[in-house]
Amino acid sequence: MKCLQGFILLITTVFLTNATTTPSVVIIGAGTSGLSAAKKLLENGIHNITILEAESRIGGRINSVFFGDNYIDLGATFCHGEKGNIVYNTVKDLNLLGEGKIPKKFYHSSGVKVDPKFGEELIEIILTIYPDVDESAKNMTYGDYIKKYYNKAINEKFGADKEKLKIAEDAINFIEIMMLSNEGSSTWFEINLGDDYIENEGNPMLNWKGKGYKTFLEVFFNNSGVQEKVILNKEVKKVSYDASKKWQGVTVSCSDNTQFVTDHVIVTTSLGVLKENMNSLFEPELPLVKRKAIKNMGFGVIMKVAMYYENPWWDDSSNGFNFIWSTEDRENSVSEFPEGPHYNNRSWITYISGFLKADENPNVLIGWFAGNLIPEIELISDETLSNGLTYLTNKFLGHAYNVTKPNKIIHSKWRANPHFRGSYSFQKPEAMKGDNPTNAEEDLSVPIKNVDGRPFVHFAGEATHPYYFSNVQGATESGLREAEIIKHYYE
Repeated sequence: MKCLQGFILLITTVFLTNATTTPSVVIIGAGTSGLSAAKKLLENGIHNITILEAESRIGGRINSVFFGDNYIDLGATFCHGEKGNIVYNTVKDLNLLGEGKIPKKFYHSSGVKVDPKFGEELIEIILTIYPDVDESAKNMTYGDYIKKYYNKAINEKFGADKEKLKIAEDAINFIEIMMLSNEGSSTWFEINLGDDYIENEGNPMLNWKGKGYKTFLEVFFNNSGVQEKVILNKEVKKVSYDASKKWQGVTVSCSDNTQFVTDHVIVTTSLGVLKENMNSLFEPELPLVKRKAIKNMGFGVIMKVAMYYENPWWDDSSNGFNFIWSTEDRENSVSEFPEGPHYNNRSWITYISGFLKADENPNVLIGWFAGNLIPEIELISDETLSNGLTYLTNKFLGHAYNVTKPNKIIHSKWRANPHFRGSYSFQKPEAMKGDNPTNAEEDLSVPIKNVDGRPFVHFAGEATHPYYFSNVQGATESGLREAEIIKHYYE
């Protein structure tokens, strides 16, 4: 029996290594980092490439789906900035990007009408204090910082008006959810203010005019030949290597018992997958510096939900709605809506900051859930989700609109999916550069070399970029980086 199993394993092993001057490369993951690496390798004359993708589609955490009258994104959504952004530079002359804007209309759970001018003042305060990090605050968490400086700002602005001050104080929950949606963390007390992330100049919320982020993939990889290199539904279970031998190949083993032996492997799996599987995925175990980096970096999850209405009940006076829960209503939210998960007497319906109108999709609203309850919210039934969203919408907007139940909904499940285990990375204090020459993202990005100095186990993906982590730009650049490393070795 063992001989038969060995024979089956032998005939399902694909040997990709043949000569040092014509290297073979296996890329794990067909997200933008893996596809970018393949594109650059092909451009550099390296054609012996195989991309193994566990999902039934390419794109990774770019996932544009047709919903309503156009595409929506369940994953990556915005092109963040313009100057120096490879995503923006790829499509800037094709009239594909639109200007996304933050909704400025606020609604309070008590039914109190929030004056539009007051809402604009609130947004101005939030935007003013959010990036304003001085040296004395760099070691503070987002939670500590916002509570200190936001409370100071609203007391200075609204201290003479008790009603406005009360609504502004209640808005701390809105700010928390909004920031967690931006950072991807489950709590704002584990995100350090002075991280190594670099903001690109320009609009940070450029949208895709209803065509979805897949548009970038279509333009960037057009006629590149990378899709021909992809094998879908190919889940990798083991990466085996021996760094003590010269020209020893890397063996990549899949769940269907096929194997690939290659000169180089580029691992582009998400940080969430690495956190969950690094001990079983690599043989031998990864060097300590990489295991420490993976442990110290943050990786969270948000949940996006899209609601389609055959007959939209809202008007065109704004591009969305912001929800502010009063402390009392938030604490009573479980008794008012007992369906679904809750945490510390706080219902899951309080984990959303509001709704955005979908771009070029007039019958669709989109909401972003964030916080520590997302893994449970992802798993509730569509019926409970629809009921909760309808209850929430009526509570905040029922006095102003004739709210109806959505005809259909769709939502992301990034945490539940074993091929992702979350949305995107963020930088914890222990991962930052500080007084060290590198940060954890850089430590993870350095290839593992064998005894003669050949890099042969590579790492790419947004979580390996030292200052564009968490976004498509960082993922794309990381793939190009690893392709360049392989190219230079053979020059």
